[in-house]
Amino acid sequence: MLDWHEQAEICETLWTTGADMRTALDAAITASGTSGVAIEGIDPMWLMRWNDPARERRFLELAAANGVLFKRGAYNYAAMAHDDETIQAIESAASAALVELAEEEGRERA
Repeated sequence: MLDWHEQAEICETLWTTGADMRTALDAAITASGTSGVAIEGIDPMWLMRWNDPARERRFLELAAANGVLFKRGAYNYAAMAHDDETIQAIESAASAALVELAEEEGRERA
């Protein structure tokens, strides 16, 4: 295991993977036009900061229904297991959840 760690470039990979995850989420937020949420923290350890706990809770429910779990009010961590396919799944689930959230909020205002 120690030999593998010496060769795997763990720290660099976690920083790169975390940056890719944050970029994917930023893209989903921007594409959906969602306001009131920001991605904070450092690349391998980031969180989604919402200005409304009810909207955060609903987003988390919708994201889970779309196959991805995000932590509520806590850091999400990059892992060696997060590959390009996983990051794409994160972006897709976040995008779908954000769009659904916006549609729900639009219906409530109507």
